[in-house]
Amino acid sequence: MLNLPTVSTSGTMKKTLAFLTALILCLTARAWEPCSSGYELTLNAVYGHNTSWKHYGGAELSAYLPIHRHFEAEAFTHYVSAGEFTASLTARPKYALPVGELFLNAGLCCRLLHKYRSSDFCAGLSFGYRMDYASAQAGIFTRKMTDMDGGGSQIEPINILYRVSFKVRPATSKWNLGGGAANFTEFEYERPWHPIFFIDAYYRIKPNLRLKAAVHIKPTGIFHLTAGYYGIRTALGLTYTF
Repeated sequence: MLNLPTVSTSGTMKKTLAFLTALILCLTARAWEPCSSGYELTLNAVYGHNTSWKHYGGAELSAYLPIHRHFEAEAFTHYVSAGEFTASLTARPKYALPVGELFLNAGLCCRLLHKYRSSDFCAGLSFGYRMDYASAQAGIFTRKMTDMDGGGSQIEPINILYRVSFKVRPATSKWNLGGGAANFTEFEYERPWHPIFFIDAYYRIKPNLRLKAAVHIKPTGIFHLTAGYYGIRTALGLTYTF
């Protein structure tokens, strides 16, 4: 059990989680509109192992929404057998340059960790630059950790976030392989000294259908909710483009 100050916020966290889930469902529904060419829907099967949960499995659903040439959004939700449910949303204004593009990344992420009887809400803001073969971003985020049994909450007002990644081929290629390091993903935010290393790949089966795979490796963390979390996480699924 967490030793947290006695500030009851379980109602707020439940409302936030309900709002994010409803928004993800709405955005996912929009991705099915026939007129939304270029929208993507991804379904992944997940398997992982770590020192806290041992073997676990689950599923992920995400939607990529290129709403405008200067704006895109992503919605994500997943559940794994260890009792973790996550809902997140990213809004991304962008501006094209002669080579690559600049972007502003605003993200919200809410996790329920039933094993630890805790919830974790993060909001982040970062600037970045990306092109076909590489991307980088840096910014800040804030975190609120809450005891689900009414023991209170704790706030980390400012943390640093970062991400660097690479690809071996252009984004329009039939297949691609990449990797990188970051202290956040679609489903969790970590402190700067706890990087998450990843490798990802895809193969285009048809013009609008891709097979995708990803591997995440996360070192042991200290002084936060995932103190015993160490191991590997894999995901395999399909992306359909509308």
